[in-house]
Amino acid sequence: MPPQFLNDSGDKLETSLSFPADLSVGEVVQPDILYCSPDTQLNEAAAAMQERHCSSILIMVDGHPAGIWTERDTLSIDFEDPSQFTRPIGQVMSKPVATIHSNTMLRSVAGLFQQNKLRHFLVVDDDNKLLGILSQTDVVEHQVLEHYLHLRTVGSVVRKSTPRLSAESTLMDAVRRMQQRSTDAILVSYPDDSYGILTERDLVRLIAQRPSSQSIGESASRPLQSLPHDMSLYRARNFLTESGIRHVGVTNDTGLLGLVSFSEIMSDIEVAYVRELQDALQVRDCALSTSRRNLQLAERIIENTLEGVIITDLRGRILSINPAFTRITGYTEAEVIGKTPGILSSGRHGESFYLNMWRDLNAHGHWQGEIWNRKKNGELLPEYLSITAIHGEDDQVSHYAAMFNDITKLKASEESIRNMAYRDPLTDLPNRRLLDDRLDMAIAQAHRHGTLVGVIFIDLDHFKHVNDSLGHGAGDELLVEQARRLERCVRENDTVARLGGDEFVIVLSEPESIESVHQTAERVMETMRTPLSIQGRDLVQTCSLGISVYPENGLDRETLLKHADAAMYEVKSNGRDGLSACAPATHLHSSDHLTLMLNLRQALDNGEIELYYQPLMDSFGRLEGAEALLRWHHPEHGFIPPDSFISLAEESGLIIPIGDFVLRQAAEQLARWHDQGLMLPEISINVSGRQLRDHSFIDRVRKTLEINRIAPAQLVFELTESVLMDTVTGARLQDLKDLGVSLALDDFGTGYAALIYLRRFPLDRLKIDRSFVRDMLDNAPDAAIVSALIRLAKELHLQVVAEGVEKSSQFEALRNYGCDLFQGYLFAPALPATEFEARFLISEQEPEYLVT
Repeated sequence: MPPQFLNDSGDKLETSLSFPADLSVGEVVQPDILYCSPDTQLNEAAAAMQERHCSSILIMVDGHPAGIWTERDTLSIDFEDPSQFTRPIGQVMSKPVATIHSNTMLRSVAGLFQQNKLRHFLVVDDDNKLLGILSQTDVVEHQVLEHYLHLRTVGSVVRKSTPRLSAESTLMDAVRRMQQRSTDAILVSYPDDSYGILTERDLVRLIAQRPSSQSIGESASRPLQSLPHDMSLYRARNFLTESGIRHVGVTNDTGLLGLVSFSEIMSDIEVAYVRELQDALQVRDCALSTSRRNLQLAERIIENTLEGVIITDLRGRILSINPAFTRITGYTEAEVIGKTPGILSSGRHGESFYLNMWRDLNAHGHWQGEIWNRKKNGELLPEYLSITAIHGEDDQVSHYAAMFNDITKLKASEESIRNMAYRDPLTDLPNRRLLDDRLDMAIAQAHRHGTLVGVIFIDLDHFKHVNDSLGHGAGDELLVEQARRLERCVRENDTVARLGGDEFVIVLSEPESIESVHQTAERVMETMRTPLSIQGRDLVQTCSLGISVYPENGLDRETLLKHADAAMYEVKSNGRDGLSACAPATHLHSSDHLTLMLNLRQALDNGEIELYYQPLMDSFGRLEGAEALLRWHHPEHGFIPPDSFISLAEESGLIIPIGDFVLRQAAEQLARWHDQGLMLPEISINVSGRQLRDHSFIDRVRKTLEINRIAPAQLVFELTESVLMDTVTGARLQDLKDLGVSLALDDFGTGYAALIYLRRFPLDRLKIDRSFVRDMLDNAPDAAIVSALIRLAKELHLQVVAEGVEKSSQFEALRNYGCDLFQGYLFAPALPATEFEARFLISEQEPEYLVT
C-alpha cells in the first residue's frame, strides 16, 4: 500500500502562542497523518515524507497504528548498503505508539511527555478514532511567551559545538558523527570556504532517492542559509517558518559561529517558561505597582505550572496555592488557607534543619534543597523546594513564595541503583563495596578519636553439605536466617556484610576494648550454634571466626581484612567451630611515610613522574580520545601506583604542582601531535577538589589553552562524586565550564552523591566504574546497575563511558545497552606517549575489535 494521508484535504491547523487555560489537545492537534503499511519499502515511505514535508510516518495494520518511523530513525540506516533502502518499513519502525485523549487539557500534557519520555502522542476521541499527532513542539508553541522572543537574539542560543566534516567525507562518516554527538545536523565545509548542511531531513531525502554517491559534499543542502547573530528570536522563528527550513547558520564579524534550529528556539522558550515563573511570583505580590497585563500573565503562569506553588505571609500562614499543589499533595485550597506549611511536615527533619533553612532565607533571601514532606493520604513526599522572600515597594519582605517539584521517582531510582550497588540481593546486607566504605569510615573515625575498630571474619562450617543434601533453596534460607542472627548480635552503628557464598564480615565501630571485640565474637558463635529449622528439618550450624583490630593488626582496610581472614583459616585448619585472633603486626613507622612524601616532592624535579595515555574508543572501535594518567618510577622502589601516592599529594598540598604538571604536559603533548598532523580529538585529565579550591586554577587552565592553541572542547576534566558534593568546589565547576571545556564524572556509582547532583551541575559525561563492568556478564545485579546508569545518563543527555572493558563480550553488551565510549585493556593499557602515538595515531592497521 503506498503512503497516504488520513485527511486528504490538506487543511492545516493554525497555531499561535496563546495558551488559554481551557485549551484541549483536540484543538491544537495536526489532523494530517501520513501512513503506510508495514510492507512498504523504506525508500517509498521516505519519498512520501519528503513530498508532504512530514517528519514522521505512521505504519498501519488493519486500520490501527502498529508503529512509527521518524527522521531520527534515519541514523540507524547503513547508507553503504543499498539494500537497506528497499527494506520493508515494518522491520525498522519504532513501536508501540502512545495515545492520548483529545479532551486532555494542554496544560497537563507537558508532564505526560516527561513522565512517559516521549516526543509524540497519537490523539484519539471517545470512539478511539485517530484524530492526529501531537508533538512537544505543539505544546511549547501554545505558551504565552511570544514577547520573550523579542528580547533574545539568535546568538544567545547558537549551537557552537555543531560537528563539521569536509565535503569529501562519506555519508556513513556523517551518520556516525551525528549518532555520537546526538545531533540532528552536521556542517559540511567545501574547498572554497563555503558551507553546506546535512540534516536528518536530508537523510530522508537520500533514502528516497537511493543515492549513487557516498560523498556528503554532493548530498548536503547548499548553500547554508545564515542570519546575523544579533537578530531577534522572533524574526528568526518567522524566517524559519516562512522559508520552510529548520536549521540556519549564525554569523558575526568573524564568520560562522554555528547553527540554530527551530527546535532549539522552542527549547529556549521552555527554559524561559520556568524563568518567567520565578518573576511571576514577585509580580503577583507586587500587583499594585505592576500593569494589569503583567499581573494576568503572572496568574496564568502560576496557575498552569507543573510545580506546586505556595504564597505565605510573614507569619508563614498560607495565602494561596496553585492547582499543582493540590494535585501533588492532595490538600485542597480550603484545607490549607490560613494554616502554615507545617501541615505537610513528615517529622523526618529535626529542629536544626528548619533553623538552618530560616537562617539562610533571612540572610540571603532564598533557600533551596531537598526536603521530605507528607501528602494528605499519609504518603511520604520527597520534594526539591525553592523558597524566595518577596519584597514590597518599601523594600521590606512582605511575603514568602515557595515552589516545589515532586522527586519521588528520582529518589526511587536513586535508592534502586544504590541498593543494587551496595546491597547483597539475597540477604539485603551490605555487600563488599559498602563494606569497604564502612570500614574506611570506621578507620578514619578511630584515627581521629584515638579509638579501636574490630573486624570479625565469619565462615559458615560445612555449608556446602546443606546445599548438596537439601538443595540451594534450603541453603539460601539458611543464609538469610543466619544473616538476621548476626544483625542481632551487634549494635546499630556496627556493620554486618556478606562477601558472597558463606562468608560474612562484622565491623565494630569504636569498641570499648579488644576484650569487647572478643566478647562480641563469642556471642556470635553461641548465637549461630542455636538450632534452627530449615524446610522442616532442625539444623545446627557452627562457624569459624577470625579477628583483627585496628590499629594493632593493621592501619588500613586491606590489611585488617587480610589478617582477619588468615585468622579464620587458622580456625578451619584446626577443626573449625572456633575463633582466632590475629597477632600484632609490625607496621610502617611514620618516618617511612615522611620519607615517601619527601621523595614525592623531589620526583617532579627529577623527572620520575611521567604521563601515560590510555585510549578512549567509540562504539565502532575507533579512537575518540585519551586519558592522561600519572606514573611514578621511583629509583629505589620501582613503579609506584597512583593509588599509593595521590593521597600523599593531597595531604601534603603537592597535588597543586602535580596537577599543574599534568595539565601542562597533557596540553603540550596534544599540541605536538596536532603540529605533526596527528589528530587526537580530545584528552582527559583528572582534577581534585583541592585544585578547584585554588582561586588561580581557572586562570591557569585558560592560559594553558591559549599558550598551546588548544580548542577548549578538546580538554576534558574528570572529577569524582566527592567534588560534586563539596559546596565550594561544586560552585567552581560552572567557572570551569564557561571556559568551554568538558566535564566528566569519574567512577560513577561507587560514591554517595545523590542523582539530583547530575541535574544541578554542568556535566557532559558519566564514567561507569570498572567494578560494575568487570562482573556484569556473570553478575545480574551488576548488569542491571550498568543498564540503569546508561538509561539514566541518556535521559539527562549525558555521554556514557565504560571503564575497565577487558573482553569483547563486555564491549558488545555495553554497545547493546547504548554506551557511547569505552576504555580498558581490550583496547590497550595506559601507554607512554611514544607507544600510544605509534599504535593509535600513526598505525593504519585495523584492530580486531573494530566494528564495521
